[in-house]
Amino acid sequence: MARLNNNKQFVGRIGNVVIKQIGKTIIVQSSPHNIKQTIATKKSSNEFLQCSTWSKHLRNCLNPFLNDCSDTFMYKRFTSVVYKAIQQNNSLPKGERTALNSDMSFLNGFEFNTNSTLSNSISISPIISLNNQNQIHIILPEFDPKTAIKFPKNIFDAELLFYIIATDMVPSNTFDEMYMSIPIHYDSDTISETFWLSPVIQTQRLIVVCAKLFFYKSTIFTPKDYINTNAFNPSQIVFAERSN
Repeated sequence: MARLNNNKQFVGRIGNVVIKQIGKTIIVQSSPHNIKQTIATKKSSNEFLQCSTWSKHLRNCLNPFLNDCSDTFMYKRFTSVVYKAIQQNNSLPKGERTALNSDMSFLNGFEFNTNSTLSNSISISPIISLNNQNQIHIILPEFDPKTAIKFPKNIFDAELLFYIIATDMVPSNTFDEMYMSIPIHYDSDTISETFWLSPVIQTQRLIVVCAKLFFYKSTIFTPKDYINTNAFNPSQIVFAERSN
């Protein structure tokens, strides 16, 4: 409701219009109003909140692998890529899509540290698959360390780690974890093709396989003095799929 002020000017509300005086100036503007969310908007908002919960759960599962060596914006980037993966599921409506009924291979290639990407540190690609027995099969092709690995200056030793988690996406439940690693020395001869097969994984689990290059110095006092930090930590998701 509008009224006359001491200067005999109208101030207040008339319908959807607000009249107010600031100093000697009279300002007329639209009245603010509550924005009503549609059902679709609410579902989309809830789905994003769910994705935030799922991505946090996955990050917690990956904590031993990440070891606080990701870049500053990794958490936001990871939530975004999980949300985009869920959005690719066009067969189910919003509100029914989850990380277990969507194609999570959209996560493949996600770099945990954009300061030092795995794709720039190694030139070979592992072949990773899930067989009918729900086992992860990793094949690493033959490679020459001198040409396949980008060693930092004055560093001649490395390990290529594959870390695997399998989760039902319920934060209160336990999850399975396993790993394999390959020692690499700069002056080594060509490293033969490597094969690895995981134990059987339970059904209806999201399986995420990550790869990381650890670099270290070796002395008689410190056999493995790792140099990985939050500024240098080549690590990436190389496989993501639900078990059968």
